[in-house]
Amino acid sequence: MYAYHNSQSPDYRQPFGAVPVGTELRLWLDVIDPVPGQKCFVRHWQNGKGILLVPMHCDAWGGRARFSVTIQVPDEPGLLWYSFVLEGFDGRTFYGCNADGLG
Repeated sequence: MYAYHNSQSPDYRQPFGAVPVGTELRLWLDVIDPVPGQKCFVRHWQNGKGILLVPMHCDAWGGRARFSVTIQVPDEPGLLWYSFVLEGFDGRTFYGCNADGLG
C-alpha cells in the first residue's frame, strides 16, 4: 500500500492556502494497492474543538483508491491541522506532513 497527498496541489486540497472562515475545505488522498475493505479518515485539529476523526468517502476503487472528505471550517479564525489515518487488515497507518513541514 502506498498513500499520497500533496497539500500544495489543487488535485489534493481546495482551496489552497488560507481558507476563509465559515467555508469548506475539500481534501483528497490517493492509495495505491489498497487493502480489501480499506478505510480512511482525516484526523484534524481545530481551535476550541480539539482532535476530530472524520471518515473519508471512497470515490474510486481498484488498483488505486481515491478518498475524499469535506471539512467545515469554523466561523472564527484559527489554525486547522490535519493528517490521515488508514485502516485495513494490517491495523492502522498514520500519514502526515513530511519531515520538513512543507506539505
